[in-house]
Amino acid sequence: MNNVVIEVKELVRRFGNITALDGLSFQVMKGEIFGFVGPNGAGKTTTIRVLLGLCHLEQGSAHIFGCNVRNNFSSVGPRIGFVLESYGFYEDLTGMENLDYHGRLFTLSSKQRVERVNTLLEAVGLQDRSRDLVKKYSKGMKQRLAVALALINNPDLLLLDEPFDGIDTETHRDLRELIVSLSKKEGKSIFFTSHDLADVEKLATRVAIIYKGRLVTCDSVD
Repeated sequence: MNNVVIEVKELVRRFGNITALDGLSFQVMKGEIFGFVGPNGAGKTTTIRVLLGLCHLEQGSAHIFGCNVRNNFSSVGPRIGFVLESYGFYEDLTGMENLDYHGRLFTLSSKQRVERVNTLLEAVGLQDRSRDLVKKYSKGMKQRLAVALALINNPDLLLLDEPFDGIDTETHRDLRELIVSLSKKEGKSIFFTSHDLADVEKLATRVAIIYKGRLVTCDSVD
């Protein structure tokens, strides 16, 4: 059985005179928490956008669950959840309404939506603020909701772009514990970017370090 969830080979992406990805290659295995580390501008977000089919490649290939994301993302998209820097909320809706709407997009039944929404609100600690408008949420609360939205379809793979950036200590701790639980208890594969080595040391089973779009190393945290 093939346990490779993400496989990228020789990725190249340029923006004008800037080379964001320069022959990048790595693999992410099933069930692991994979830390993708580098300074700002290293190519971390560009890599996630490539994996989500939001950014075309000049060279190389990217596969998720064995499918080429450039040509066949629709086959793997329903199995992926993601958190990007731009949340994409409907801020004039409540947290519960945002979750319910995304559940509809994934064609969940009314019963499934009620169960899933309540479970996720509790998991991210928003059950007491679920009926508040999102525009009244703090940054930490929005980050919690973003993670809940990423999980509404019960994905096999989570792509998290700087999930701990700029949030309060309590949210930081809670999300870190949730990520570990999703990996160990539910077997989800988690790919997260960070420039904070402390988070990587506490969470990741393996880590790739990139600099100026090039892979420096990829190995266990130890």
